[in-house]
Amino acid sequence: MILNRLILGNSTPASDNVVIIAVPYTSTGPVYYSTNFGYSWSIKTPYGSTGTLLGAYVQNNIVLIGRTSTSMVKVELSTDLLVNLSQIPPTARAYPNGLGISNNGLVLIAINGSTGGYYNVSTNGGANWIEAPLFTNAWGVAMVSDGSTIYVTSNSYAYLKKSINSGVSWSDTGNIFSGAYGYGIAMSSDGQHIYVGAYNKGHYISKSSDYGANFAESLMDTATVGTYYNRVFCSSSGQYVLVTTNAHQRVYVSNDYGVTWTRVLSSITSLHNCFSNAVSNSGKYMVVAHYSGAGEFYYSDDYGVTWTTKTISGLSSNIYSIAVNEI
Repeated sequence: MILNRLILGNSTPASDNVVIIAVPYTSTGPVYYSTNFGYSWSIKTPYGSTGTLLGAYVQNNIVLIGRTSTSMVKVELSTDLLVNLSQIPPTARAYPNGLGISNNGLVLIAINGSTGGYYNVSTNGGANWIEAPLFTNAWGVAMVSDGSTIYVTSNSYAYLKKSINSGVSWSDTGNIFSGAYGYGIAMSSDGQHIYVGAYNKGHYISKSSDYGANFAESLMDTATVGTYYNRVFCSSSGQYVLVTTNAHQRVYVSNDYGVTWTRVLSSITSLHNCFSNAVSNSGKYMVVAHYSGAGEFYYSDDYGVTWTTKTISGLSSNIYSIAVNEI
């Protein structure tokens, strides 16, 4: 049930049907969402009554939201674009920031960064789930369009976990970083292009253009050292890539499969903690949430060329996680 609708009169809807989901860093919600790229907003009370809201991911009409609680962590699922929410049967653990949904909606996964690095996965659209340990501090997740191949990063390891059977079993890749660990990860829908943001190594990513057979480190900017949490998102084709860092407050866009990078939003000051980002399937729509401005986020509707600040009226807390996609 929609509890409220907030109208912003200083913008106009985009021509496409686009959904944005903004998750504030609060213990009770609500979740804010828009189906016309921020022209108007609705709010939805989470299924759970306790727990700080964390990650969010949307694909078609399916939404996953991570939520901590005073006892154990939960993940909430909606298959009708937040009209209804339910709690997935397994009990997740720690911090469910890594969330993924296959294009066909059958494979759903929640990665939980903790000791043991548990994950929850469903291969039948959320009807049944399995839970198992993966590796410590598991954090980022990316999958191909049908969910058959999945990669997971950990901010404690330089290699990735890989599954080729929708998360039923996993193997280790070789190290893809030298002197760093993996953090954010994004992948094209066919699995050809893979981008992994470095943790603890400046403005680096590691990328593969041959379905993960080979990875090479790539420097986006000048910082070669430093503790950065580099989060990555890309379009379904892999052509358009967005990277944010939580240190130096940097935002980078590539429109050529990560060959070259342009720094955008260079006016962001050190007061803004760029923590969450997202790119729509086409790459046309990009969003960046910052963790130092109540209800504010940055958005682009031209493949990351130009950006505008948008504020969700009535939201007094910061946006911790943000998601965007065509619907």
